[in-house]
Amino acid sequence: MELVLDTFVLKVGQNADDERSLDVLALLHGINSSHTIAVDYGHLILGEYFRNIPSDCHAGKWLGVVSSRSDKLVFRDGRVTNVHRDILLNQLHFDRSDLVFVGVAARTPDRILVSEESDYSENIKEYLLDEIGVRVVSIHEALQLIQG
Repeated sequence: MELVLDTFVLKVGQNADDERSLDVLALLHGINSSHTIAVDYGHLILGEYFRNIPSDCHAGKWLGVVSSRSDKLVFRDGRVTNVHRDILLNQLHFDRSDLVFVGVAARTPDRILVSEESDYSENIKEYLLDEIGVRVVSIHEALQLIQG
């Protein structure tokens, strides 16, 4: 399975006070074992990961391993069409910095974006699924998906 991880997921994985952190660590382990992560050609996603995730935490160490392995990262185009970009930004008030995650997810075979960030309201999730084919799933749902 090829997944796109919102930076929020990695932030949760480094926070031992967040009960979801164990699910994130299990998800990261599962991805490292049998799945891949999709990122953009322009390295916007990787850049955001490295800016926000300290290298000395579990998620940071995972990121170091995954980014050094060519079989774990898949590079995709992160652009969103002008029509979708305009609707997402102007009508649904989507965060501009998250467009690249949507663009990459739309070009993966599985079209799965893992996030629990509040930017992904029900309206936005519906639009992404109905109009772009991208399914936004929670950390727990992603873990279930990769475990089969």
